[in-house]
Amino acid sequence: MDNRRRRNQRRKKGGDPNENDQGHDVAEVIGDNYDNIIDGSELEGGGQILRISFALSSLLGRSLKVTKVRGKREKPGLHAQHLTGILLVSSIHRGELRGASLHSSCVAYRPGPCTLTPSNSNMTADTGTAGSIGLLVQISLPCTVFLPFDSQLTLKGGTHVIQSPSVDYLTDIFAPIARRMGVNFDLVTRYRGFFPRGGGIVELRTHPLPQGAVLTPIELLDPGVVDCVWVDAHVCKVPSSVGEEMLEWAKTSLAQHSRCFPPNTLHFILHDDSAPHPPLHPQTNSSPSSETPVNCTSTTAQTEAPPPVSTTASSDNCPPPPFSHTTPTPSGNGSASWMKITVHTTTGCLLAGSGTWSRNMSPQDVATQALNQVIRDVEDGACVDEWLQDQLLVFMALAGGVSHIRVGEVSLHARTAMMVASTIAGARYELTPGGTGKERTSIITCTGIGYKSNP
Repeated sequence: MDNRRRRNQRRKKGGDPNENDQGHDVAEVIGDNYDNIIDGSELEGGGQILRISFALSSLLGRSLKVTKVRGKREKPGLHAQHLTGILLVSSIHRGELRGASLHSSCVAYRPGPCTLTPSNSNMTADTGTAGSIGLLVQISLPCTVFLPFDSQLTLKGGTHVIQSPSVDYLTDIFAPIARRMGVNFDLVTRYRGFFPRGGGIVELRTHPLPQGAVLTPIELLDPGVVDCVWVDAHVCKVPSSVGEEMLEWAKTSLAQHSRCFPPNTLHFILHDDSAPHPPLHPQTNSSPSSETPVNCTSTTAQTEAPPPVSTTASSDNCPPPPFSHTTPTPSGNGSASWMKITVHTTTGCLLAGSGTWSRNMSPQDVATQALNQVIRDVEDGACVDEWLQDQLLVFMALAGGVSHIRVGEVSLHARTAMMVASTIAGARYELTPGGTGKERTSIITCTGIGYKSNP
């Protein structure tokens, strides 16, 4: 009888599916002789605790035990994407894993030396499902960005998954901000994948810091004012009218908030990802030239693209986007629709909101998801959006010096990231009110540990 059948039988009998064949709980069998023991049901109580704790433990060479894995989820324990992530990190660092099986509620890890070398710097991880590729990036990027050579991880799963950052978000928002700290990486999307089919393929390519360098602290305190907004509606193997409805809803909603989103800053673009063709950037006075550097793109073979469905006039002073609308969009696996709204401000802040279709959602519901996120952050005066908070906090913990970021509501994921990074890395965080005129914001200060590359 295989392990899965044993677990299912124990579950049907009301027992613990993670109890071993001798009737002992896995957590007891694993023991407590580890540098850090973390309760996986604390705060956010989901997979983020695993991702951050495994990444930092690998980087710092500290043994780890996580109990009550994903204890606050409706279906707790390790799922395919979480298991894939910890197996990937363990493979990179030749780690010793215990309890690493589907549905396990306790897992332990002792990292070893890095297995990647300049001549063998590629690795592949496949969730086998529509599990989030964006979350695989989160767990693996801290482990590869400090390598003294270029590396490439080929990640397979879902590129646009609800309740997780999309690959487009990581490309267009996280990557440009992270580069200011010295976190240099590119994401190349070979194929998009959606729930429930998955099948997305993305290459994570990291580039080394200078020998002995530390990450640069970041300061994002002045939100400035909005000078450009890109509203991108995507459809894949669904009628283009779905995307058009999302754009019309976004136009109407943003018009009601014109004080923060002036009409001459708005760009509306419909992308059809059913075939590998590039959507064109709107023909405005601020269209990016062919010389605009594109540091983090999604690429496939180029073919002639149809004209954009809808555009608006834009400000003559509007900077080109930090990403490329002239880059080909890969054909998608499965049918889907989603919207991403990207905001650039006069002080260089980048914020975004996104919505991804799921069952029983209308096009207006998808657009509203994205709109609510970005409108709230801009009106609050935040410099960092909700999705970016916890991603930056990990690298702030590793930086050499003191970082400051202004956020709106401090997300539970951010509070969890601070708890884990302070426990494992020893970083110090401080949360203070935003100050006069910024009462709806908070400032997160982090004193990093100054982790050196290539020690």
